[in-house]
Amino acid sequence: MIRALLFLLCCLAGPAAAQVRVPAGDCAIVVASRQSLPEVRSFIDAWGFQSRARVYRAQNGWFAITLGTTRNDGSADRIAAMKRAGTVPSDSFCSTMDSYSAEIPWRASAPAGNLWAEFDARPLSRPENRMLQAALTASGDYVGTLDGEWGRRSQDALDRFALREFQTKPLNAHAALLAAQILDTFADEGWEYRRIDWLAMSALLPQANLTLTENEATFSEWRHRTRDLGVLMGDYATGYMVDLHGQVLENAPFASAPYTVRQDDLWISAFPTGGGRIYLRSDLLYGTWSTIMVQAGPDALPDLALITASLTPDPPPNILPSIDGPLLRMVAELSEEIAAPEPDRRAEVAQPQPHGDAPIGSGTAFFVTDDGIALTNHHVIAQCATITVGGASATVLADSAMFDLAALRIGGTTTPLAFSAETTPLNADITIAGYPLSDILGGLNINRGSVSSLKGPGGDETKIQISAPVQSGNSGGPVIDRYGNLVGVVVEKMNSLRGGEVVQNVNFAVRGEIAKAFLSSNGIHFAEALAAAPLSPEDAARRLSAATKPVLCY
Repeated sequence: MIRALLFLLCCLAGPAAAQVRVPAGDCAIVVASRQSLPEVRSFIDAWGFQSRARVYRAQNGWFAITLGTTRNDGSADRIAAMKRAGTVPSDSFCSTMDSYSAEIPWRASAPAGNLWAEFDARPLSRPENRMLQAALTASGDYVGTLDGEWGRRSQDALDRFALREFQTKPLNAHAALLAAQILDTFADEGWEYRRIDWLAMSALLPQANLTLTENEATFSEWRHRTRDLGVLMGDYATGYMVDLHGQVLENAPFASAPYTVRQDDLWISAFPTGGGRIYLRSDLLYGTWSTIMVQAGPDALPDLALITASLTPDPPPNILPSIDGPLLRMVAELSEEIAAPEPDRRAEVAQPQPHGDAPIGSGTAFFVTDDGIALTNHHVIAQCATITVGGASATVLADSAMFDLAALRIGGTTTPLAFSAETTPLNADITIAGYPLSDILGGLNINRGSVSSLKGPGGDETKIQISAPVQSGNSGGPVIDRYGNLVGVVVEKMNSLRGGEVVQNVNFAVRGEIAKAFLSSNGIHFAEALAAAPLSPEDAARRLSAATKPVLCY
């Protein structure tokens, strides 16, 4: 299961963390600055900017509210016209955003559930947070206690994990993967919190694989069955405890500074040893020092990290969250996506009968770079021996049957479409382009519609539903918003007769966010743009015409 989850997440690796990026020659339209996020939300709601607003943190700690970008040249006149029309406040201005450090999610917390949304810990319970902390401890990213408090240290650990493994900011799916991994570890090793009554301490231990090798009144030693891991426990007077820490530190490598804590009620001594590590902790409880030492070789460092992060004089906390909680629901959703069979979409490609050199199928592609890389559907090119895009020979750079996407290289200088840097809202206006029924119509068709649903068939969160008409051969075509930015890739239409009812204008597109993640995971760079002035239908058609080409399959 974990290998499949890793494969899926690697396919969805997206660009690194959201930074302030304004296209060259543009400036961002700043409509307000506020000191707190509640004030930000109040302003956005009052002006009705919910679908367009983006919020950035300034270096002075304030939050800037923006409404997309416009060209620097003439920006003052355009903003003045917007002020006269009453569509923006009178103190709005244009900024290159040089003094802003990062984009900030401004919407209030919503229940977890969208796997491919940016990770949000706010809906999670303390046991769910504790489970994620345990997983990040085992992965080597989190150094701290398993306290269930999701603070800066926990978030930084998740950021490191996502960046290292997937080269992206953390998503809910990454949290689901971590939870699945640690659940597997707990099940395989029998990890459980144990109350050690004679020490008045609690510890998370791999109990199914620990063997008691020595046991006395005030001392016990446990060894792992298969790994170089030992856990020693003792209850000592102050003098003996001090001597023990001193003796242990004498073995610390000369070149490595040990980690030590010396408090009235807590002593810790820790240091690396030949690829492994020793950790010694003593808590003053009821007049004596409850002492636990963990020794680990290189193969047991994750075990040492988990045990030492869990040590507490408190009763054993709950580390297994509710089966109905958001974290385990996301684990289940991720597992279902892995298990879902890939639909056979070959019949959706326009396929005239082959004869001679005639194509066996057709579809649509559009350029996403200025050096000849185009995007289409996997099912458009899956059966092709040779491919042409706009009459030019094309090669497959990357493809994903799981998400029905393929990147093709044509070469030369091309006119690309830029992806929207914003999430597409429900009922947003969209325009699609494609070459449907190429043997009959023969030319580019452009149709308009709206986003009917933010999910695809069966609640598929990798797709959106659109109302623009789609025919065989439209597959792989672009979906742009009213600002001319890419928000999806046309992928399929629902059968016209379903359940005895005629179905019309029920069509689907791969989400723009998934397409961006696919390109990023394959090292293909693309442009993003903020919403600026809406395009006229004629300008949208011209933009689509320049970037969209027919695909022929031979």
